[in-house]
Amino acid sequence: MPWVAQRFAEGEEISAYAAARDGRLRALSLYRSLYRAGKSAGIFFERVEDNAARAGRAHRQARPGPARSPSI
Repeated sequence: MPWVAQRFAEGEEISAYAAARDGRLRALSLYRSLYRAGKSAGIFFERVEDNAARAGRAHRQARPGPARSPSI
């Protein structure tokens, strides 16, 4: 699987996990990593309530095909 890269955006890091079915967003989780394994993977998370990010992600309809990196 190829790597995904995106431009650096100044500010707080918020991660997202989304699930879609039949082109419709069915689930969305926004979270931040409180602890990491070294400088990489998060291992303990905190839920984030961010209405602007949630609205932006929900506005984009999922497209059928291979998985895509979410952009919030």
